[in-house]
Amino acid sequence: MSNEVKQAEFARMQGWDRSYVTELKKAGRLVMSKDGKLVIADASLVRIKETEDPARQDVKERHESERSVQEKSPTRNSYNEARTRREQAEADQAEMSAAKMRGTLVNAEEARLFGADVGATFRSSLESLSDRLPHELIALKTVDEIRAALVENFEELLSDLSLKIEKGIEA
Repeated sequence: MSNEVKQAEFARMQGWDRSYVTELKKAGRLVMSKDGKLVIADASLVRIKETEDPARQDVKERHESERSVQEKSPTRNSYNEARTRREQAEADQAEMSAAKMRGTLVNAEEARLFGADVGATFRSSLESLSDRLPHELIALKTVDEIRAALVENFEELLSDLSLKIEKGIEA
C-alpha cells in the first residue's frame, strides 16, 4: 500500500524527529501494518489527533509559534551570509578602486553627459552639411566627383568627431 511507510519516512513527511515517532509508537498512537514494520500514515495521523492530550494544547501552540518565528527569521547562517556579503562588497570596492586608478572606471553621470555631448556634436555636424555641400556639389560634373566630395566631407566630419571623443576620454 502506498499509505504504508517506514517510521523514518513518516517522521520526514511530518517534519518530526524520528525519536518523536518512536515515542508515538511506544504510546500506541500509531497505526502499524500487520507485520508491525510500517506506519499506516493516514490512519496514524487520525489516531494521533484523536489521542491528543487537551491539557497539552498550550505546548503545541507554543511550538507552532516558535516554528513560525524561525521560518520568518533569518537562518542560523545569517552571520555567515552577512560576512560573505560584506567580504564581497569589500572585494568589489577594491576592484573599483584599482580600476579607477588604472583609468578604466568612469563616473556614470559624466559618461552619460559626454555621450550626450558627442551625440549633439555629431547631429550639428550632419546638419551643417546641408548648408555647405550644395555649393560644393553644384560645380561638379560627374557622379565620381560628387561621390569623392561626399566621402571627403563625411571623413572630415567623422575625423573631427573621433578627435573630440579621444580628447574627452583623455580628460
